[in-house]
Amino acid sequence: SPRDREWADQFVRWGYVVLHVDSFGPRGLGSVCDLKNRPAESQPWTARTADAYAALDFLAARNDVDPQQILVLGWSHGGSTVMGLVRPEALGRRDDGPRFKAAIGFYPGCVGPLRMKDFRTTMPLLILHGEDDDWVPAVPCVELAKKLTAAHVADAGKNPFPVKTIVYPGARHGFDAIATPVRYLPNVHNPLSPTGRGSWVGGHEPSRLKAIDDTKSFVDSLRRTRLPSGHSL
Repeated sequence: SPRDREWADQFVRWGYVVLHVDSFGPRGLGSVCDLKNRPAESQPWTARTADAYAALDFLAARNDVDPQQILVLGWSHGGSTVMGLVRPEALGRRDDGPRFKAAIGFYPGCVGPLRMKDFRTTMPLLILHGEDDDWVPAVPCVELAKKLTAAHVADAGKNPFPVKTIVYPGARHGFDAIATPVRYLPNVHNPLSPTGRGSWVGGHEPSRLKAIDDTKSFVDSLRRTRLPSGHSL
């Protein structure tokens, strides 16, 4: 999509190669947005998390990739995948395998992680969300960042990685889409809607531009950060 191409171009300009992982097409799946009960092959914390770690193995083995500098990003359903793969018990993560340097989730679902008693991350995590998102609310992600930050203060050894949520006023789901007016999608599954269906989605240019700046600042900060584990970023 134009959004994906624009983000790929941004990261190329910042010195990265980009791998776009398609979890659905090779499995014969299309969009899952309209489905209330989604197939097991599309689940973010199982199939798609494993896909992400398979992609990490692929990238880490390439001669043109620094295995210590691999980031992972996801949008919406992919953002929820990010929330699953950052966990110590993530499917596909191996103690003797390569590591993601950090993760960025765009408008992910955070209700599940917030409800978990022992949710924690194995890498720095940045969450970017729209304040007016009526499909996947931003508030649980804000509360999750507060919860994990408090846990870090209480026990940095158990929760050593920074987690930050940035919320953009006036932005809806898909705010970083390029030249895409806000429109109503009547058929998408939305448990927040009184009818169980429908959401407003579309771009918000001020938020899109700010998200680029915030992402670049996050990426740059990693180069100046030394993690408690002793691994230099």
